[in-house]
Amino acid sequence: MFWTDSLHPSYLRFFIYNNMGVSAMDALATGPLLTAYALALGAPPWMAGALAGLPYLGVLMGVAGADLVQRGYSAKRVTFWFSLISRPFYLFCAFLACAAWWPNRPLWLLFAVGCCYLLGGVSIGAYYPWLKSLLPDDQIPSFVQYKYISSKSMYVVFTLVTVLFFFLVQTDGAKTPVWSYAPVFSLAGGCGLLACFALSFIPDARTEEERSAINWSVLRGVWSVPQNRRVFLLVGLGFFAVYYLVGFLPVFALQFAKISVAWLTVCSFGMQAVFLFSVPFWGILQRKNLVRALSVPFGLLCTAFVWLAGLSGVNGGGVWGTLFAFLLCGVILAGVQSGFDAFVLRQAPPRKSPVYFMFVSLVRLPAALGPVSAGACLHGIQKSFPAWSASLVWLGFFGAGLVMALCVLMYSLNIHFSEKQ
Repeated sequence: MFWTDSLHPSYLRFFIYNNMGVSAMDALATGPLLTAYALALGAPPWMAGALAGLPYLGVLMGVAGADLVQRGYSAKRVTFWFSLISRPFYLFCAFLACAAWWPNRPLWLLFAVGCCYLLGGVSIGAYYPWLKSLLPDDQIPSFVQYKYISSKSMYVVFTLVTVLFFFLVQTDGAKTPVWSYAPVFSLAGGCGLLACFALSFIPDARTEEERSAINWSVLRGVWSVPQNRRVFLLVGLGFFAVYYLVGFLPVFALQFAKISVAWLTVCSFGMQAVFLFSVPFWGILQRKNLVRALSVPFGLLCTAFVWLAGLSGVNGGGVWGTLFAFLLCGVILAGVQSGFDAFVLRQAPPRKSPVYFMFVSLVRLPAALGPVSAGACLHGIQKSFPAWSASLVWLGFFGAGLVMALCVLMYSLNIHFSEKQ
């Protein structure tokens, strides 16, 4: 692609191509579509929350990948092979859509998705040290911008494909047949395999470090830096609150707002489109003041919770009210994710980077706990207050999220003002 020609060395573009393939895979097999598939198989709320959290829980396995690199294993091989062996599980997910006779399909779906992301998570722990060793510092801003624009463009394209597909297969009652998820997850597996193929064109990591086990005192050293500690804590809490909302927004849309799966994919398409177009805006803010830029999306998160609490009183607000919530979440995700990526790539030390990115994997763990906690919260409200209407249940759910978002916002403002003094 001509627009990646400014990246030097030239093989950096294959990292971009890999991200594009992974984004296509994620567009087809994660997020709202995965939630819709689980609900179509009969998954309860807690299982929907667990499924929404698994892609982010897999990042925790990056600790194992970073440990392997620190012990001297090839970063390229760890990244490539663990990515490769995780992809065929998408084919099993596709099989479940056609196997109506298969017992406990929601549990098997949870198992298959878990294998995808736990194995793939190991590769992430090796991927970032590999990237860091090959990416010159002066290329970081361009690389991050190219990464998000290209990967989200691919996400948008494949989301649009699924929108058209589900509109074609839905029945007269706006119902989506379960079998229709089979070609979607099969295509996801194919895109994931192509993403692995792109990695084969990149040289292995350059490193001068001796092979050794992880020195846990280095982790304490990373945490002891005040700016690291503040930003990591902020982003960890922020990931929890953001994915508490994003993980269960599809459940709200399908079960309360009563929109179809086809319209849910439209909402997902809109969310990724605004993510893509807001990345340059966030980049401008991040160049001026990275910590201040991280506080802005948490203010928007409070707005999103207030909006959805209002929709709870008007039967979900229909397609357009739900679509606005998805669009707002797209802007929020772009701000948090691109800001955190820019921070860790700037702060990562040239030596001991596997250890540093191991710590980053731990910071991302709350992104997995957010949807899981959301599922537990929704299930707990339903069981504790059986007389409550659906409107009150969702009002309580979003009210709890608003309290969390306000706490994160106040903490981000505290960091901003303390650094100015």
